[in-house]
Amino acid sequence: IDAIRRQQVIDAGREAGPWWSGYEGYDSCDQMGAQLKALFRPDDPVWIGSAEKDRPVWGKIRPCWEWVRQIDNEGPPPDCFHLIINPLGKEGTTKDGRPSTTADANVARCDHVLIEFDGLPLEDQAAFWAGIHEPRLRTLTFSGGKSIHALLFVGDMPWEEAVSTFRDRRYGPLGVDVKVVTPSRRARLDGGVRNGIQQTLLW
Repeated sequence: IDAIRRQQVIDAGREAGPWWSGYEGYDSCDQMGAQLKALFRPDDPVWIGSAEKDRPVWGKIRPCWEWVRQIDNEGPPPDCFHLIINPLGKEGTTKDGRPSTTADANVARCDHVLIEFDGLPLEDQAAFWAGIHEPRLRTLTFSGGKSIHALLFVGDMPWEEAVSTFRDRRYGPLGVDVKVVTPSRRARLDGGVRNGIQQTLLW
């Protein structure tokens, strides 16, 4: 890990302070809608559900516009804390050959990668994202726990190039969790309330 470079970014972020604003004051429905609109096209099939470690994974796939309408009309879907960061819709199987609708093979477009730190204090994570210039940043989310999730747009490059650029060369050497860089990665759904703490859209 290039700890010196990472600390330089963190120190710059502490000095500058957070540049994001506004979304923390949004209610849960507005945060969810803003996140979905930032990541997906209206007709994109989007998985929203729950993937907590202590319970079975479950969720539904609907077009983005249907999710937004449901959230506007009915409020946040109950017990939903995650979304898959890329649109689905392709036929495919899991790596061991089982039928699936939410595996890497089911991703229709690899538009985003998830970048998060594993074990870095939350204050340092916030300072890092305040201090680094990342023009591909689409959303920045407080997970409601120990991490901040950054979703970067990579839809204009082949997936292999995106992995090489952002996991292997740009952020991997700074200590991010390299295991989360997969097309069908689940990330936190903004506005969801888990264990009494809201998952918050920062930007």
